[in-house]
Amino acid sequence: MHALILAQTCHCEIAPWLISKKIEIYFHEYELEDVQNLRGQLNEVLDEIVGD
Repeated sequence: MHALILAQTCHCEIAPWLISKKIEIYFHEYELEDVQNLRGQLNEVLDEIVGD
């Protein structure tokens, strides 16, 4: 799982073996997402929770 996340942050193509539900869900949810876009979404949510 961590290798998938690291590969994606390095803009590598990911092609995981779907050996667990967790990996399968990650792949289907985030395979086409841009890492910078995800980071921006996370920062927005954190700002809402914690505040500026």
